[in-house]
Amino acid sequence: MLFTNIGLLAGLAALGIPIVIHLRLKRKKQRLRFSTIQFFQKQDQQSTKNRKLRNLLLLAVRLLLLALLVLAFARPYLPQNQIGPGAQKRRQVIFVVDRSASMQANGTDGLRWERAKEAVQKILSGLKPEDRAALVDCSTRSDVLSGFAPPVAINRALNELQPTFGRGDLGEGLRQGVKLLAFTDPKFATTISVVTDLQRNECQKLASAPVPPDVEVKLLNVGDLFTSNNAITDLQLNVQGLPRAQATLANYSDEEAKQAKVELAIDGKPAGGRSTDLKVGAITNVEIALPKLAPGWHSVEVRLQGKDGLTLDNVRYQSIFVPQAVRVLVVEGRKTSRSFEEETFFITSALDPTQGTTNPSPARFMVDKISPDALVNKLSARPDQTRYEVVILPGLRQIPSGSSPALSSSYCGRCCAAPSRRCSSRARAGSSWRSRA
Repeated sequence: MLFTNIGLLAGLAALGIPIVIHLRLKRKKQRLRFSTIQFFQKQDQQSTKNRKLRNLLLLAVRLLLLALLVLAFARPYLPQNQIGPGAQKRRQVIFVVDRSASMQANGTDGLRWERAKEAVQKILSGLKPEDRAALVDCSTRSDVLSGFAPPVAINRALNELQPTFGRGDLGEGLRQGVKLLAFTDPKFATTISVVTDLQRNECQKLASAPVPPDVEVKLLNVGDLFTSNNAITDLQLNVQGLPRAQATLANYSDEEAKQAKVELAIDGKPAGGRSTDLKVGAITNVEIALPKLAPGWHSVEVRLQGKDGLTLDNVRYQSIFVPQAVRVLVVEGRKTSRSFEEETFFITSALDPTQGTTNPSPARFMVDKISPDALVNKLSARPDQTRYEVVILPGLRQIPSGSSPALSSSYCGRCCAAPSRRCSSRARAGSSWRSRA
């Protein structure tokens, strides 16, 4: 038998204390004079024998209690090669570690992931070299990162891990840990330690995982009871009509978020923002107007500012493509000071509803309106790369002279290399001719 704290065996010297007490409290005899002591002498001899036996038993009990107390603090154990059938089994611990995105939250006692690592390392430090451990990862998918190995190897593998950005399933992670038991020696005392912050979405299938009755399961909770958490759950962009960005905000914490600021950035540059109040458990939409964007691809970032324990879900990214506006040439034959009396008023309003307003918004069509007399010069003056894709002619009584070649060239420039006979014949059709995009 060996002792963990062998220095405490010096406490066995305290066994002399009961002996000293026994000797000091030894009963002294007294002399008494009587007329006859025939009967007293016999009774006294019997009482003395009983009293001595009782005192000796009491002394032995005191010595035994002190000896057991000293041995308990010295922590005796048997070496591995001397362990018998009734001795303590070797230990094996399976760690199911939650690596979901919520483990990046910063609580009152620090980062949850750091607390999880400390909890695992504390258990590993209590294992002996002959014990062993295994590591199961529980993130977007559950995998066995390390089979049964010495505690030192598991500690090295744990230091290389970081939380992921997905959601975990602790039930599947527990099943992976149970599968490892099929390749182990039943002589080991097995414990499965589930290290998690107990998020509801991750624990839904935890109770349904089957565990053998002789396996101990421990839950190591590294979460906090109260942690502020506001999030942007969705982002919708609209560049048609009134350009705007619509962000959906949610408050998952137990306290109200006052004046939570939503900031918009386009191509890395600030482009506006808005503040709003988030009630406890509330979900709301916030709209921010988009500025006028040049044609092409743009990156949009919406970020939620304020006090928050989990900043991972406070930002949303999205790419948006703004198409090149279709150039449309509209010929207006009616001269009037009121625009709604023009022949092309309704079609131009449909193509570009904000044309002529104070703050026009980007539209899919860029409309130019001219008189019939300026049609030839307008079509002839445009370079090839900026030709009109659509020419709209109302029911004119007479097309200006020279318009047919210009219309044919404008119509065929985007669809073929040279004017075709079909285009020329349609151009000669006069006022019934219409171009298409």
